[in-house]
Amino acid sequence: MFLPEDRVPEVGELFRMPDLASTFRKLVEEEERVLQQGRNRNEALDAAFSRFYNGDISEEFVRFYKEEGGLFTEEDFANFSPIWDDPIHINYRGYDIYSSPPTSRGGLEVLMQI
Repeated sequence: MFLPEDRVPEVGELFRMPDLASTFRKLVEEEERVLQQGRNRNEALDAAFSRFYNGDISEEFVRFYKEEGGLFTEEDFANFSPIWDDPIHINYRGYDIYSSPPTSRGGLEVLMQI
C-alpha cells in the first residue's frame, strides 16, 4: 500500500492509491444515496458507516486478510462500535483548531504543542 512497485516514490512523483480511492467513493455513494431519499446527514453517515463495517467493504477486507493469512472476521467488523464525542478546541492566533478528543492522542498532542 505504501510502497507502490516496491520502491519509495521520487520527490514530486504522483502517488496514487486507487483501492483507497475506490473505498472512499463507495462511502460517498452510500451517503449520497441516503441523502437523495430525503434523510438527514447523520442518517447518511450512519449508512456509510454500516456499509463499511457490515457491507461489501468489510467483506472485501475480510477476504483479503484471509487470503494473506490474517485473522480478521466479518464479526470483528460488525462488532465494532465507535466512540462519538465532542472535539477538543483551541483558538490559536485567531484560528479555531479542532481535533479528536482523548482517547485519540495525536490531535491532543498537536494542540498541546501549539
